[in-house]
Amino acid sequence: MPELPEVEHYRRILLPLVGGGPIALHCPPPLPTKRFPSRHVVDLINVGKYDIKKVLRKGKVLCIILTRDVIEKLDDDGPVVERSGDDDDDAIMTISGKEPTIYLSLHMGMTGRISSPDRGVPKLESLSGDESYPPSHTHLILRATKNGTEAAFSDPRRFGSVLVDAPGKGKGMEEENDDDDGQDEHLWEEDRIPTFRDIAPDALEASGSARRRRFIEVGGTMTEISTIVEGLMNRKKGIKGLLLDQRAVVSGVGNWVADELLYRCRIHPDQTYLNMTEACALVDELHHILSMAVTCLDANVDFPDDWLFHRRWRNGFGGNLMAKDVHGRSIKFIQSGGRSSAIVPSIQKKLARSSAHRAKKEKGTIRKVNLKDADQNQKVTPTTSSSASNKLGKKRKVNEEGATLKPTQPTRMSRRLRISH
Repeated sequence: MPELPEVEHYRRILLPLVGGGPIALHCPPPLPTKRFPSRHVVDLINVGKYDIKKVLRKGKVLCIILTRDVIEKLDDDGPVVERSGDDDDDAIMTISGKEPTIYLSLHMGMTGRISSPDRGVPKLESLSGDESYPPSHTHLILRATKNGTEAAFSDPRRFGSVLVDAPGKGKGMEEENDDDDGQDEHLWEEDRIPTFRDIAPDALEASGSARRRRFIEVGGTMTEISTIVEGLMNRKKGIKGLLLDQRAVVSGVGNWVADELLYRCRIHPDQTYLNMTEACALVDELHHILSMAVTCLDANVDFPDDWLFHRRWRNGFGGNLMAKDVHGRSIKFIQSGGRSSAIVPSIQKKLARSSAHRAKKEKGTIRKVNLKDADQNQKVTPTTSSSASNKLGKKRKVNEEGATLKPTQPTRMSRRLRISH
């Protein structure tokens, strides 16, 4: 499945289309029936003569921003509403072909990818064999009519999506302001694009940004940390599941990036309650892995030799259950975060921990009493929480002196008397 580095590489393949003149969309048959624009919507975009203004990415989602110079008055009939075949709200595409701005969002799914005649067809571990452009199972071709550049979206397994939407009105959806000073422009766009709104901050941007920082109290002192570090610290959920959740802390991290990150930081994927040192190390290493991966993909070179990436695919594909890392340590495959995970057990050990901010369990503990304020003649008895006392009350009783008494058992004679009555 394409993850943030691959999708960022695809975004850069699309960049030559920016400023290339009006875009023409072509959909080779057969047309996907789910989460894909109908031919009528594609024709409306083509007739509208839209230019590609920007190509943005957040996590694993791409958004091509289409704009047109001439703003015509909408017809009295209103916008055209198209449904792509399912009942999801995301599948509803409301455009008339006369909007000043249209968002064309692409999600790669399991096997989606972007290719071009100049950059070729990117490789995916889940797909074998080299292909010529355009690759098989191409569903959408974008061609700039002015400079002739083009790119194609292909998806053999059809789990990806192409969604069309236009800016709405309301909070965060105002019309574009040409006088904007450009600061935080990417963050400003995130609030306007429907497919960007519901996912967490981008992992590459967030891990390398020093802007999103705040002070928290750690060990009695105020410490400045980034919000992503705070989001990874002291969480009950296993760290890999947290990283894979695109709406939790960051978006864009998938299975192989998470495995590589935890391997390099020597953290078990099911580890809970990370401390600040571990969370900071994860953020630093995450930025290094993502940046290095994007650089390698752009240069069309392999990832570094010491990465787990080169060895984690052997289980299930090559039948090699005795895979080893670059140092000769055995690799084990487990289930974590709902996914198959490659770990090196000798350096990735799960540690027993509890929350640093969670109160101690009250079961069987004595409530603290301020003896100075208590009456000297009043006897203090051990107390437990209501839930704990209900469980303990069935097993034992405590007398006034605090001694534990065994529950009295009915004698044989008492049982006979109850039966007779």
